Amino acid sequence: MLGYYYFIDDCPDARLNIPDGMLSSGNTVFLSFIADSNWEEGSFTNHLDEVAQKIKELKPDMYVAYSIGGQVGSMSTDLFNYLSSNSAESIANTVLSWKYADGIDWDLEPPSGGAAGGYGKQAMAQKLGQISKLVQAGGKHVTMAGFGAWAYSDTMATLNGELIISNALEKYGLMVYPPSQLTADDVVNYMPYWEQGAQTGPAEVRNKGVDRATLAGGISGKASVSEATSIAATYQAAGAPNAIVWMVKPDQCSDMGGWTADNSQLAQWSGVLDALRGGSVVV
Repeated sequence: MLGYYYFIDDCPDARLNIPDGMLSSGNTVFLSFIADSNWEEGSFTNHLDEVAQKIKELKPDMYVAYSIGGQVGSMSTDLFNYLSSNSAESIANTVLSWKYADGIDWDLEPPSGGAAGGYGKQAMAQKLGQISKLVQAGGKHVTMAGFGAWAYSDTMATLNGELIISNALEKYGLMVYPPSQLTADDVVNYMPYWEQGAQTGPAEVRNKGVDRATLAGGISGKASVSEATSIAATYQAAGAPNAIVWMVKPDQCSDMGGWTADNSQLAQWSGVLDALRGGSVVV
């Protein structure tokens, strides 16, 4: 998997200027972020559903998921209240009603502050696991992103652990993004934490880990093509043939700040996906 976080908050008016290279080089797009109580397609803030619809029109086989939270969104009281006040069945049915998305991506970050800490409480974490199981049973897919060394943090171990033991999640993104943040080897060094599982938190989640093949290491959008390809090859050699990129913004976005990819170079990132698949690497 080569997945891109497509972030439109900085320039929602440009949201449909979808970079051709993102579609041609990768096979997964996480639309970022749903951060409030508007979960019905047609009422999303920033019209993420319009983006999903256009991506599906341009590349029908692209895997598309709506990503929930993010660093800022995880602090949202509206988002937390929505997940708290509605039943797991109701929320799952809403997810299953999405026409243009193949699944949901949990990107809830308890350390962010504000309402985010509530996701590290066992009752809420269990509810998120229940939602995930219902979504999976209904035919859509579930993924999540989490910090590297989460296993010794009580709140993150509770959240990530409950999602893991739901057995509904198919990919786990490690939110460390070389070369802007640490190195590919550092990311690989975090992978045993995920394999071993929680070392704190409720007893039911302790030592319940995941298969390394389900892990997706991060790549910064600021990486050059050769850097990204080398990082991907490191992940593949470590037994984790997946990567997730933070981030891509629309063409002609008014604010290309942050770890944002150069859209003119994205088509060449097809070599990154080749490296994740075990192909020869030229850097």
